[in-house]
Amino acid sequence: MLPSYIVFSLVHYGELHPDFQIKVFALVRDIEKAKQKFKKYETSSCFQLIQGDVCDSSIKDLGSFDYIIHGASPADPRRFGENPLATFLPNVQGTYYLLEMARKSNAKGFIFLSSGEVYGQLPEHVETITEETFGSLNPLELRSCYGEGKRAGETLCALYAHQYNIPATIVRIGHTFGPTMDVENDSRVFAEFVRCVLHGENLVMKSDGSTVRPFCYVRDAVDGILRVLLCGIPGQAYLMVGDEYFSILELAELLCSLYPERNLQVVRQTRSKEDRYLESAYQQKKLVSAKKLKALGWRVNVGIKEGFERTICALESKKDVGV
Repeated sequence: MLPSYIVFSLVHYGELHPDFQIKVFALVRDIEKAKQKFKKYETSSCFQLIQGDVCDSSIKDLGSFDYIIHGASPADPRRFGENPLATFLPNVQGTYYLLEMARKSNAKGFIFLSSGEVYGQLPEHVETITEETFGSLNPLELRSCYGEGKRAGETLCALYAHQYNIPATIVRIGHTFGPTMDVENDSRVFAEFVRCVLHGENLVMKSDGSTVRPFCYVRDAVDGILRVLLCGIPGQAYLMVGDEYFSILELAELLCSLYPERNLQVVRQTRSKEDRYLESAYQQKKLVSAKKLKALGWRVNVGIKEGFERTICALESKKDVGV
């Protein structure tokens, strides 16, 4: 979701402002799928697809690049159970190879897209999550392939910043949504809700809906990512979350209310024991601070209601979602 929106945004800007001489090299595993996604840019001088895998050691010798944005990791919890190594390795092995690429390129910037999952299970007395707040993660739990992988990737960034002066920065992304979501294959609850709205189906909730999350629209998220890439302090992390907090139940009710003519309702369904690993310990009714990122000038411009309206409108009309 995020890397593709970054591509759309940068290539669009490069075409509007040719004097900046922007060229985006997009590293993808499935070249045919990528050609379809970025079909409008197949003749653009600002864009080039490269087939490869960040877990392949040859990737570090791919070429010389000014800026490297590493977002090659599944974020769908269902993938954690189906193929945990494909989640863990891009965040560790892939991060190492891309940092080596940055070192050889003498890159001006490197950013690792991390996650709030690194916080793990926080103590009850913690009320506000900041960049310095940490809880526990059980490395033997299946879901930890994501959180532990992100933790290791962050450590690699800090080490390369310290040992090689690589301008490696980290952004810890909270719950982000937008029209570049693959809603047909994404098991995250907000993606499932959007899929239900698109298909005219009742919204299925597999919990009591009390978990509160600060949601962020993808355009604001990309703004934050680029600010950290260009202005962030090497070796440091920045939390990125939206300003508005909604419980899962409130979000479901909001989406139903946006389309009264569809007569959608919220229905409850018990989560199976096999799916327990889908539940995250992160952000359980705790405040999350984006103060450090806001010090770089970042602000939330698109609220939850407007963001979901934009998302559903774009997905229904299949219009350009990158700008």
